[in-house]
This record gives sequence, C-alpha cells and structure tokens, in this order.
Amino acid sequence: PLTSDIEGLAKTVSHWVKTAYSKQELSIYAQEAIRIANSLRGQIATLILPGDIAWNEATVVKELKETNFLTKINQNKITKVANSLREAKKPLIIVGGLGLQPDTLKIIAQISEVTQSTLVTEWANARFDRGAGFINVSRIPYSTDQALNFLKNFDSIILIDARPPIGFFAYPEKPGILTDPKAQIVELTDQPENLRNSVECLSDMLGAGKVRSNLIAKKSVPNIPAGKLDANSIGFVIGALLKENSIVVDEAVTTGRQFFPATSGSPPHTWLNNCGGSIGSCLPLAVGAAIACPDRKVIALSGDGSAMYTVQSLWTIARESLDVTILIFANRTYKILFGELTNVGVDVPGQSAKNMLSLNSPTLEWVSLAKGMGVDALRVTTTDEFFASFQKVLGERGPFLIELVM
Repeated sequence: PLTSDIEGLAKTVSHWVKTAYSKQELSIYAQEAIRIANSLRGQIATLILPGDIAWNEATVVKELKETNFLTKINQNKITKVANSLREAKKPLIIVGGLGLQPDTLKIIAQISEVTQSTLVTEWANARFDRGAGFINVSRIPYSTDQALNFLKNFDSIILIDARPPIGFFAYPEKPGILTDPKAQIVELTDQPENLRNSVECLSDMLGAGKVRSNLIAKKSVPNIPAGKLDANSIGFVIGALLKENSIVVDEAVTTGRQFFPATSGSPPHTWLNNCGGSIGSCLPLAVGAAIACPDRKVIALSGDGSAMYTVQSLWTIARESLDVTILIFANRTYKILFGELTNVGVDVPGQSAKNMLSLNSPTLEWVSLAKGMGVDALRVTTTDEFFASFQKVLGERGPFLIELVM
C-alpha cells in the first residue's frame, strides 16, 4: 500500500487532494486544506505528507483570514422559481442540505403555505433538527415504486439545496428519473453560500413573510402496542421516550422507515443520516457525534448487518466512555440486500445467495460482542421489554447496547 497510488485512493473519498513534497508547499497546502474543509459544505480535504516532510520543520503558516462565503444572489433564478410556484397546478418543494437549517426551513414552510405547495425533504439528510416546535416535513419514499406514485402528479418541482429525484439504484423496466417527464424542475440556487438570502428574497417576492405555517410539529406521545417487536412498535417506543437535545444517528435502513412519523412530535432533537448508500456508517458517526457534543445523548440505530462492518467502534465507545445508546435491530440477515435482489427480478433466491445474505450459522450474539469490547448490553424480544430497558438506559450516562431480536 505504501507504494500504491495514494492520491488516486484519496481522490475517491475527497473533494481536494494534494501531496506536499517540500516544507514550502506544506505551508501553502495546509492553509488551502483548512480553507476547503471550512467551506459551507464542509468538503473533505486530504493533504498527503511523505515521511521526511512529516517530521521535518516546516515554515510558519500565516494566520488564516476569516472567509466571507456570501455571494450575490441570482435574481433571475429566484424570479423563475416564484413564477413556477404561482403558475403550477400542483407544485412540490424539495428541500435538503443547508435548506434544513431551522430558521431557513421556517421561511420555506411559509412559502409552501402561501403557494399551496407540498413540502418534502430528500430521503436521506445529513442533518435535520426536528421534533416539537420545529417544521415537520415528510421525506420522499425510499422505495422506487412508492416514490414514483408519490411524485407522478406534480407539474412543478422546486429544488432548494436538493437534488432532482432519481432512483437510488437502477432496476430493470423501471425509470431512473422518478418525476413526471413533463414536470418543470427549477433550482433556486446552485450556490449554497447565498441560499438563505435567496430563500428570503423568494419569500418577499411571494409575500410569505406574514403567513403562519401549519407544518409546525406539536408535542405528541405515540400509543405503544404491546407484544412482538416490529418496525412500528420500535418507532413508537423511540418517539415516546426520546429525550430533548438527543442526537439520533440513523442507519436503520429497512427497520427504520417508519421512525420519522413516530418521532415528529418528540422533544427537539437532531437526526443524522448517511446520504451516500455505504453500509456501516452508523457506529463511527455516533462516535464522532458523541465526541463533538459530549453534553448530548447519542442514540445509534443500526441493523445487525450494518453494524458488523464497523463493530470495532464499540471498543472506541467504551474506551472513551461516550454517552451512546446503541440499538441493534437483529433480523439475522442483510435484509436491505434481499430487498434489492427482489427489485432486480430475483423472487426466489438460490441457496448460495441466501448464504451470502444471511447472518446465522452461527447466529451473532450482540450482547456477547458488546460486552467483549467493554459495552454493557442486554437483549429484548418484546415491545414491553424494549420500553422498560430503553427508558432506563436513557436515564443514565455512558455506553450501552440493546439488541432487539426481530
């Protein structure tokens, strides 16, 4: 690996890559790397140092100047969006990224109200502050068939720091573009630096500033059914017990699709999603969130298959005594991959496919795995057991894992 194409490897996961071959280059590239990393989208900057550069004395790096990200708004684009919202029979606003910042989203919700537009987010959002008192926005369904059915009647689609709706994967005899081919798709701005100003300008143009949105979530506690654990009952328990200011890291790809409605009226919290489709991000992301916000309870939602990709994170969580509660949804299979196999036309998988996608023989023992890495744990099999255990754990600090057998 040390003689491979390091820059080529780094470019697959970086927005900016440089190799410093001298101390003069290091001083220049270090400043550029910090500037890139501090951009509004937090781009990944990778600076590679050969061994001698890493240990030799470098020249002094000048103090970084504060970056002013503001740029001039595109008035023509804003006018086009306003006209599209006025003229459409059934308009849709899709918001993502920086548009989900609470103050900005409130303005967008007012725009949605005054133009009688449907307001949704993308399926996966890197960060979304939500709960009682915040704007409650539904997500575009993950399933291609459900998304096609939802999007088919909208004739005007406004993108606010969001991407046009396309399928996450390609499937035989199904379209990749999920909207009506005749629908007009208009982007508010392609510069995140001026998104807030562009939203405010659009609001002024449409006279939305004095309108009160009906999308503000009210505090609510779900009714919790007794009996067997399933996706709905788990979501209801999480929604009923979630503490204010919690950080939820969500990689419950199959089990968690109903968690959003169940937690919309919970106390204010932050929801973090993986937007790229990789498997195993939940536990490392929970580590980062807990270190960044040591005063906030972090709740990690992961399937058993996903967690196996980065199971070593449990040791880090224990070693650093991080306040992370891990929920492992143990369905003993890579269920999301079974679903994708069905989507490409394999209704009856063969034994070899089943063996590759199953997590039994031997069955994973998550309580033993967690305790072996220093994280206390227990297993639950019913909704009542989960409610009692989750309530107790949320009242304590430190790492804990609950395995939910489904």
